[in-house]
Amino acid sequence: EAFGSGPPVPPLDERQCFIWSGGETAAVDYLAWYMETGQLSKYRGATESFAHGEDMNPLNSGTRLSPWLAFGCVSARKVVHEAREFERVHGQSSSTGKGSGKMGSTGARLYTELMFRDFLRFSTLSWGTSLFKIGGPFEVKGIQWDYDQEKFAKWCAGETGFPFVDAGMRELVATGYMSHLHRQCCAAFLARDLRLDWRMGAEFFES
Repeated sequence: EAFGSGPPVPPLDERQCFIWSGGETAAVDYLAWYMETGQLSKYRGATESFAHGEDMNPLNSGTRLSPWLAFGCVSARKVVHEAREFERVHGQSSSTGKGSGKMGSTGARLYTELMFRDFLRFSTLSWGTSLFKIGGPFEVKGIQWDYDQEKFAKWCAGETGFPFVDAGMRELVATGYMSHLHRQCCAAFLARDLRLDWRMGAEFFES
């Protein structure tokens, strides 16, 4: 067959906080709901790691638009347009939950995150295949990488003994989803603490 079936889709887990539906209509409908219900005021951004509270931290306060953006179901430009229109009508909210003027509004934060996303995507055009080599595009040298399969298996299964890392990996295995911030932490743990070849983790995330 020209197109394979792809990897098996894990069954839905009752703890899964969100379920995506493919296509432009679903993306546009969700974006409209996101704005109409005021979810933008709760947005913190993937790189804001110091906002606290159950609903106001980056693990729970992303847009969840990333799959639709990745597949072109909705454009970053449209998301920014809707965010600016929301703030024009309803006013601005702090992007950190620490009061007005702290790091700008939630709409401005969302714009910054989308710009950073595109910056990295376009950077891959310049980096080329070096992105997939052990030293990366900056040709890092002098690191003694480990290839311990037992440590890697425990990382994949969320059995490292570090609760925050394990929670993220178990969520990924059970639901196919992990927030950007959680993914950064789990990837950093693999490379910096376990000293495992980062490409092993990258391949697992891609699977």
